Amino acid sequence: MTTTQRRGRRRSVQRRRKWTAAAAALSLG
Repeated sequence: MTTTQRRGRRRSVQRRRKWTAAAAALSLG
């Protein structure tokens, strides 16, 4: 695994976490 791939994966995970938080907020209204 290259460093670039590792960084990309970590970034995607963070983005997904943010997305879930936003979705939850929308669900709660």
